[in-house]
Amino acid sequence: MAHTIKALAISIGAALALTSLPSHAEITLLKQDPQAGDPLSRLNFTVGGSIRPQFNMMTGDGDKGSYKRNGFDGGTRFRFAADYYLFDDISWISYYELGVNIPALFDWDNHYAEGANNTTRRMLYTGLKSDTWGTLTYGQQNSIYYDVVGVKTDIWDYDMIGQAPGNGINGDYDGSYRSRNMLKYKKTVGDVDLYGSYLFEDSEYLPGNGLRYKRKGGGAVGADYHIMKDLTWGTAWNYTARKCATRQAPTAKPMTRISSVPR
Repeated sequence: MAHTIKALAISIGAALALTSLPSHAEITLLKQDPQAGDPLSRLNFTVGGSIRPQFNMMTGDGDKGSYKRNGFDGGTRFRFAADYYLFDDISWISYYELGVNIPALFDWDNHYAEGANNTTRRMLYTGLKSDTWGTLTYGQQNSIYYDVVGVKTDIWDYDMIGQAPGNGINGDYDGSYRSRNMLKYKKTVGDVDLYGSYLFEDSEYLPGNGLRYKRKGGGAVGADYHIMKDLTWGTAWNYTARKCATRQAPTAKPMTRISSVPR
């Protein structure tokens, strides 16, 4: 089992310093070793995750008493991956990643945002993988933009504020981060990884400010060129068709009031 402790820290801006201390672990429960007459020997199953306590501190006392200064969950997640060998070089793969807000789960006051969920589904997808034909997956998974562009600069916490997911309505819905209902294809040709995806229509998203957002469809293409062993150049294009509307408060109906005035 690989167990790594990393110290992430320090983003210096107009006035902030933040520290994140993720602890990562991964273990293989079943190792793939296909044997005739033994279906289970075709399965490779791994579990892993990372626990991510974090502290954000602004200079001065502007955030004194806030849950971020007190310490909060910076994105704890647990993952489960399965790879089942079918035939030739084709495997059936599945992946599930669960996000857990530990302070919210245990109701630690002043350590999580008001109304925060205890758990979130970060990713859930399945598909087919082949060294010859490429990989085809469907479900909630990383967008092509994130795979070839975003991941390269998502190093420190809050780096994504400057990326598309930090500027759109919600990366899970608008196709910029962990896209829901996405069909994605990847194929390696020489030194280039080629990507293509199709975004299916999604359910309505209500952010709570009166806006109604609904993705009608979309798609993306991308390429990752491996110039050298430790140098790649990625580019991606994403299109999302959506419908936005605002909920209007019901208008008051005209009403006639009759009252008696004492004499």
